[in-house]
Order: sequence, then C-alpha cells, then structure tokens
Amino acid sequence: MKTELYNSMGVVFFSTEYDHRHHWVYNYWKGYQTFDNVVAGANACLAKLQENQSSRILNDNSQVSGP
Repeated sequence: MKTELYNSMGVVFFSTEYDHRHHWVYNYWKGYQTFDNVVAGANACLAKLQENQSSRILNDNSQVSGP
C-alpha cells in the first residue's frame, strides 16, 4: 500500500511503498523539501520499514528541487 504526504499547497511531496519483488521500501521525493517535510517523510519511511520488517531503502530524489 502506497503512502503519500502532501505539502501545505495540497501537492504530493513524498510517497513511499514496499516493493515485494525487491524487498525494499521505495521513497519518491518531489519538489522543494522543507525541514518539516523531510522529517515527515523520514517518519513515514521508518513506519513502512517496520511494517514490512525490511532494512532496505531506495530513495528517488530525481524530482527534488532546491538546496
């Protein structure tokens, strides 16, 4: 099941889901990331890791903008 987080403008800035085929949690980050957004995304990732008893993460930062 995919989890999506939305910024204050109602746009998805982060999504995470468990990939059963590769046994990893796939994180997709999009747009400008604030400190609060990064913390929220990291917490959602940790929950997905715990839920699926996984220790692997694949972060896709290809659509991140800003510093």
